[in-house]
Amino acid sequence: MCTPATALDGAARIIADPRAVMGMVVLPRAGLSPQALRRVRDTLLASPLARVLAVADFHPDAQADLTTPARAVPWFRRSPDPTLQVVRLSLLADLRRPPGPPSLADQAALLADLTALKPAPRTVSDQVAARNLDTARAAPDAIAAAVAAIHADRDRTYARLDAAARAPDAAATASSR
Repeated sequence: MCTPATALDGAARIIADPRAVMGMVVLPRAGLSPQALRRVRDTLLASPLARVLAVADFHPDAQADLTTPARAVPWFRRSPDPTLQVVRLSLLADLRRPPGPPSLADQAALLADLTALKPAPRTVSDQVAARNLDTARAAPDAIAAAVAAIHADRDRTYARLDAAARAPDAAATASSR
Protein backbone atom coordinates (compact mmCIF):
# COMPACT_ATOMS: atom_id res chain seq x y z
CA MET A 1 0.00 0.00 0.00
CA CYS A 2 1.36 3.38 -0.97
CA THR A 3 1.17 6.16 1.52
CA PRO A 4 2.87 9.52 1.49
CA ALA A 5 5.15 8.09 4.20
CA THR A 6 6.36 5.24 1.95
CA ALA A 7 7.01 7.67 -0.89
CA LEU A 8 8.80 10.02 1.50
CA ASP A 9 10.95 7.13 2.72
CA GLY A 10 11.86 6.18 -0.86
CA ALA A 11 12.82 9.75 -1.72
CA ALA A 12 14.82 10.12 1.50
CA ARG A 13 16.82 6.96 0.70
CA ILE A 14 17.70 8.34 -2.74
CA ILE A 15 18.73 11.73 -1.39
CA ALA A 16 20.75 10.06 1.40
CA ASP A 17 23.17 8.74 -1.24
CA PRO A 18 25.45 11.69 -2.05
CA ARG A 19 26.24 10.15 -5.46
CA ALA A 20 22.58 10.03 -6.48
CA VAL A 21 21.50 13.03 -8.51
CA MET A 22 18.07 11.59 -9.33
CA GLY A 23 15.98 8.53 -8.66
CA MET A 24 12.60 6.97 -9.23
CA VAL A 25 10.15 6.02 -6.49
CA VAL A 26 8.00 3.37 -8.18
CA LEU A 27 4.69 2.63 -6.48
CA PRO A 28 3.62 -0.70 -7.98
CA ARG A 29 -0.05 -1.58 -7.71
CA ALA A 30 -0.65 1.57 -5.73
CA GLY A 31 -4.05 2.11 -7.32
CA LEU A 32 -3.58 5.86 -7.16
CA SER A 33 -5.44 8.17 -9.51
CA PRO A 34 -3.39 10.90 -11.18
CA GLN A 35 -4.83 13.38 -8.67
CA ALA A 36 -3.93 11.14 -5.70
CA LEU A 37 -0.37 10.74 -7.01
CA ARG A 38 -0.09 14.53 -7.26
CA ARG A 39 -1.21 14.77 -3.63
CA VAL A 40 1.58 12.34 -2.66
CA ARG A 41 4.00 14.49 -4.70
CA ASP A 42 2.72 17.61 -2.95
CA THR A 43 3.26 15.95 0.45
CA LEU A 44 6.90 15.35 -0.52
CA LEU A 45 7.22 18.95 -1.64
CA ALA A 46 5.84 20.13 1.71
CA SER A 47 8.46 18.10 3.59
CA PRO A 48 12.00 19.17 4.54
CA LEU A 49 13.26 17.18 1.52
CA ALA A 50 11.89 19.95 -0.71
CA ARG A 51 14.95 22.02 0.26
CA VAL A 52 17.14 19.67 -1.80
CA LEU A 53 14.90 17.98 -4.37
CA ALA A 54 12.35 18.52 -7.07
CA VAL A 55 9.62 15.94 -7.64
CA ALA A 56 7.79 15.05 -10.85
CA ASP A 57 4.91 12.60 -11.05
CA PHE A 58 4.55 9.97 -13.79
CA HIS A 59 1.16 8.26 -14.03
CA PRO A 60 -0.02 5.48 -16.36
CA ASP A 61 -3.36 7.20 -16.97
CA ALA A 62 -2.10 10.66 -17.93
CA GLN A 63 -4.18 12.06 -20.77
CA ALA A 64 -2.76 13.38 -24.03
CA ASP A 65 -2.87 17.15 -24.50
CA LEU A 66 -0.77 18.01 -27.51
CA THR A 67 -1.64 21.70 -27.66
CA THR A 68 1.74 22.89 -26.35
CA PRO A 69 5.05 21.25 -25.45
CA ALA A 70 4.50 21.85 -21.72
CA ARG A 71 0.96 20.40 -21.76
CA ALA A 72 2.21 17.25 -23.52
CA VAL A 73 4.79 16.45 -20.81
CA PRO A 74 2.48 14.40 -18.50
CA TRP A 75 1.51 12.17 -21.44
CA PHE A 76 5.19 11.46 -22.10
CA ARG A 77 5.74 10.75 -18.42
CA ARG A 78 3.30 7.83 -18.39
CA SER A 79 4.78 4.80 -16.70
CA PRO A 80 3.52 1.28 -16.04
CA ASP A 81 2.99 2.16 -12.37
CA PRO A 82 2.56 5.47 -10.56
CA THR A 83 6.08 6.84 -10.15
CA LEU A 84 7.73 9.86 -8.59
CA GLN A 85 10.99 11.15 -10.02
CA VAL A 86 13.17 12.96 -7.53
CA VAL A 87 15.98 15.18 -8.78
CA ARG A 88 18.49 17.16 -6.77
CA LEU A 89 17.84 20.87 -7.10
CA SER A 90 21.59 21.37 -7.52
CA LEU A 91 21.48 19.32 -10.75
CA LEU A 92 18.60 21.38 -12.10
CA ALA A 93 20.47 24.58 -11.23
CA ASP A 94 23.53 23.31 -13.11
CA LEU A 95 21.40 22.45 -16.17
CA ARG A 96 19.76 25.88 -16.15
CA ARG A 97 22.97 27.82 -15.65
CA PRO A 98 23.58 30.02 -18.68
CA PRO A 99 26.68 29.35 -20.73
CA GLY A 100 29.72 31.47 -20.04
CA PRO A 101 30.63 34.43 -22.20
CA PRO A 102 31.78 33.75 -25.75
CA SER A 103 35.49 33.46 -26.36
CA LEU A 104 37.35 36.56 -27.56
CA ALA A 105 37.44 35.10 -31.08
CA ASP A 106 33.67 34.55 -31.03
CA GLN A 107 33.14 38.07 -29.70
CA ALA A 108 35.25 39.51 -32.52
CA ALA A 109 33.29 37.47 -35.07
CA LEU A 110 30.02 38.73 -33.62
CA LEU A 111 31.22 42.33 -33.72
CA ALA A 112 32.36 41.91 -37.32
CA ASP A 113 28.94 40.67 -38.39
CA LEU A 114 26.18 41.96 -36.15
CA THR A 115 23.62 40.10 -38.28
CA ALA A 116 25.04 36.87 -36.88
CA LEU A 117 23.54 37.60 -33.47
CA LYS A 118 21.06 34.89 -32.59
CA PRO A 119 18.47 34.74 -29.86
CA ALA A 120 19.49 32.96 -26.69
CA PRO A 121 19.08 29.21 -27.03
CA ARG A 122 16.07 27.55 -25.42
CA THR A 123 16.61 25.60 -22.23
CA VAL A 124 17.32 21.89 -22.53
CA SER A 125 13.92 21.03 -21.06
CA ASP A 126 12.18 23.36 -23.56
CA GLN A 127 14.08 21.75 -26.43
CA VAL A 128 13.18 18.23 -25.26
CA ALA A 129 9.53 19.15 -24.76
CA ALA A 130 9.31 20.70 -28.24
CA ARG A 131 10.95 17.68 -29.89
CA ASN A 132 8.69 15.30 -27.96
CA LEU A 133 5.63 17.24 -29.08
CA ASP A 134 6.76 17.07 -32.71
CA THR A 135 7.20 13.30 -32.35
CA ALA A 136 3.80 12.86 -30.69
CA ARG A 137 2.03 14.89 -33.33
CA ALA A 138 3.71 12.86 -36.08
CA ALA A 139 2.85 9.43 -34.63
CA PRO A 140 0.31 9.60 -31.77
CA ASP A 141 -1.26 6.23 -32.60
CA ALA A 142 2.10 4.44 -32.64
CA ILE A 143 3.07 5.97 -29.29
CA ALA A 144 -0.30 5.11 -27.76
CA ALA A 145 0.01 1.52 -29.03
CA ALA A 146 3.50 1.16 -27.56
CA VAL A 147 2.34 2.43 -24.17
CA ALA A 148 -0.74 0.16 -24.31
CA ALA A 149 1.57 -2.81 -24.98
CA ILE A 150 3.69 -1.86 -21.96
CA HIS A 151 0.60 -1.63 -19.77
CA ALA A 152 -0.71 -4.99 -21.07
CA ASP A 153 2.64 -6.58 -20.24
CA ARG A 154 2.44 -5.07 -16.75
CA ASP A 155 -1.05 -6.52 -16.28
CA ARG A 156 0.04 -9.99 -17.47
CA THR A 157 3.07 -9.88 -15.17
CA TYR A 158 0.96 -8.90 -12.16
CA ALA A 159 -1.54 -11.68 -12.97
CA ARG A 160 1.31 -14.23 -13.05
CA LEU A 161 2.69 -12.89 -9.75
CA ASP A 162 -0.76 -13.09 -8.17
CA ALA A 163 -1.24 -16.67 -9.43
CA ALA A 164 2.19 -17.68 -8.12
CA ALA A 165 1.44 -16.12 -4.74
CA ARG A 166 -1.85 -18.06 -4.50
CA ALA A 167 -0.30 -21.37 -5.65
CA PRO A 168 1.38 -22.26 -2.31
CA ASP A 169 -1.95 -21.61 -0.52
CA ALA A 170 -3.78 -23.95 -2.89
CA ALA A 171 -1.10 -26.65 -2.48
CA ALA A 172 -1.18 -26.31 1.31
CA THR A 173 -4.97 -26.60 1.34
CA ALA A 174 -4.87 -29.72 -0.87
CA SER A 175 -2.19 -31.40 1.27
CA SER A 176 -4.06 -30.77 4.53
CA ARG A 177 -7.04 -32.81 3.38
